[in-house]
Amino acid sequence: MSEKEKSNKFPVDKPFGKIWKKWWFWALVVAVLIGGVIEFTEPETEEPATAIVEPTTEPTVTKEPETEKNEQTEEPTTAAEPTTEPQEHIYDNAIIKDVMNGFRSEKIGEYSIIEIKSDQVTEEILVDWYFNYVEKNDFNWCMILYTDKENEGVYAITGIINKDVKFNIDEYGDYSLGDSTNGITYIPDSENTLKEMQ
Repeated sequence: MSEKEKSNKFPVDKPFGKIWKKWWFWALVVAVLIGGVIEFTEPETEEPATAIVEPTTEPTVTKEPETEKNEQTEEPTTAAEPTTEPQEHIYDNAIIKDVMNGFRSEKIGEYSIIEIKSDQVTEEILVDWYFNYVEKNDFNWCMILYTDKENEGVYAITGIINKDVKFNIDEYGDYSLGDSTNGITYIPDSENTLKEMQ
């Protein structure tokens, strides 16, 4: 028998051999890498789920020279001067809340809440709110919550507005559409007006 045959007859196994050639070694490396990526990508602290949207434009104040002020006060004026302040909208102080999945472990969207009195919700206000806020934002839904009526208000998604509907509120303080049988339904048209459905 040759030396080669003798050495193959009783092979001496090394305890690990070439470890990088084993499939389980690479599975372990991948698992450690995935664990490390997850650890570094998760936020350390959770932020509150609500945010307040504030207007982006601020009025500017300019001072006039003292000589001009004196001249203006000497002459009485009766005509009203145009204001340069931006027009206020009901959505300027909207509250944005997260829409969470059933386990409340993942954010799946957002919705908007505006709180005002029911008598302030005119047709003009609804038109402005719908065409300049609801349609231009990517919320799951938008709502106006009446401050003078409990859990009642206006609900809107793209293509439909339900006024004077009830809202359900869950244990986390999140709202969803409730009873809308006594509500008024509006549909937007191409002329930027709202048509009441009969």
